[in-house]
Amino acid sequence: MEFFILTIMKNGMVVFLLALISLLSWGCSVRPSELEPSAASSGEAPDTVSSIQMISPRGDDQWEKGESYRIRWSGGPEQVSLFFKDTALAEQGASVSITERITNIKNEGVYEYTVPSDLNPGWYRWCLLASNEPNEICGETFEVVAAPTES
Repeated sequence: MEFFILTIMKNGMVVFLLALISLLSWGCSVRPSELEPSAASSGEAPDTVSSIQMISPRGDDQWEKGESYRIRWSGGPEQVSLFFKDTALAEQGASVSITERITNIKNEGVYEYTVPSDLNPGWYRWCLLASNEPNEICGETFEVVAAPTES
């Protein structure tokens, strides 16, 4: 937006007129975010920042079938739900299938999980859903491998 100050003489007195020329009159628009204070300037956290963070497993982890592992996260409400997702077809644009759902877990930031011995080896990820988050929070994709055979 541009402002112009016009000076007009009227009966020996100077009168100032403030003329506002809006960008709208030139066919432009102003985004609401430009008119309202942003979350960053008001000291509030932006809506896109989650209060939950998945800690483990990490992308370089390998879990063996039949073994127990800890899923770790920080933040969130008293109850959360975990989803174990098979990502095998994600690269081809297919939906990621949910292998297991564990709902209404008391939020202690950790959950002990035993990898089923009949699970197909491949790439998986854990996602956490909390009532105070609009979307699930997913951890890194990690590999599930077959247990070593005994000789």
